[in-house]
Amino acid sequence: MRLAASGGGLTTFSAKSSGRVWSPISGRSSNPSVITSAHGSPRRSRSAFVASVVPMRTAQGGIAASSSSPSSRRMPISGASSLESTLVTRSSPSGERPMQSVKVPPRSIQKRHRTAGLCHRVAPEQAARPVFLCPSAHGAVAPPRRRPPETPVEAPRTGLAKASRMHRLLFVALLALAAVLPAPASACWDGTLVSTPHLFWQDDGEVWRPARAREVAKWAPRIEALLAPRDLRVDAHWGQVDLSDGSSLQIRHHRLERLFIELARHLGVSREERLRALAAPIGYSVQIAAVRDRARADALADRLNDLGRPDGPLGAAGMYDAGGFPAANPTVHVVSEEDANGRPVYRLVTGTFLTRAEADEVAREASAELGTTAFVRRL
Repeated sequence: MRLAASGGGLTTFSAKSSGRVWSPISGRSSNPSVITSAHGSPRRSRSAFVASVVPMRTAQGGIAASSSSPSSRRMPISGASSLESTLVTRSSPSGERPMQSVKVPPRSIQKRHRTAGLCHRVAPEQAARPVFLCPSAHGAVAPPRRRPPETPVEAPRTGLAKASRMHRLLFVALLALAAVLPAPASACWDGTLVSTPHLFWQDDGEVWRPARAREVAKWAPRIEALLAPRDLRVDAHWGQVDLSDGSSLQIRHHRLERLFIELARHLGVSREERLRALAAPIGYSVQIAAVRDRARADALADRLNDLGRPDGPLGAAGMYDAGGFPAANPTVHVVSEEDANGRPVYRLVTGTFLTRAEADEVAREASAELGTTAFVRRL
């Protein structure tokens, strides 16, 4: 096939094509300004293969002539996309890889560099966000943009919403007020506490019981008689016994009687000393009143506990206390007994004391404060 191109008044004839590469035969035009027409171009077809064409411009601004010299300076024409005619093409110089023809629709101009099978990333300075361009039959196509998340439209506040907000604010205000106001004393633990100058005993049972009070009044003075001559202090809680000399022991049954036996064995107490300890006087209590009716006795005990001051005579629990700690527990209790005739008697007693001197002092103070006659008795 022969092609004829006219540029600047001079017509140039091209030779036949070899395969899919077009080769110019001559380029006698010294400075063609523009290509005005193309003759003998192949018939347009949707399945036609056309050559890849890149119009070139010289450094002086004109269109460079076709030349086989590799030293010619060329640059793409900025308005090359507006050309509609088929242009004269040339092959690469000898030794270079020829350009590849691609299947494209009619009246299109392909870029010179190969893009088939390649995807390249646009530089960050050329685009606001990274976009991957991939070749297709109609050029480079960017992937579809993701739809931005929809901003939820806030519904207008109703009376119910405003009320809920006010409730939340009120709840926060109440919490802040509760944190500022002083709280009443609360119990850290509940149970039984027995304390003497050398014994500190913790056990279960948060209710004061007369039987337990009698046990404490009997065995606490005996344990104190073993420890006081040696100046040893014992901290016992739920079977674990620690002594102030650094030694410790375990007792199977957490009772004061068992503690006395194990301490005597651990300390190497002689038989004579053990007998003297067993002969220690039983503890004392202070009786405030005695009535025949149980309901009246309970009501009077509640009244005295409400009137009693922690630092007053009715606030002294002595060596046995039960309830919550460190909260104040009732110190006036009702003890049920029978008189010589077998009739029930309900006695109001306070405190369990180790010595008679402590009990006498509490009895005097209680008599002066209540206007009655309180006296010392054994449990």
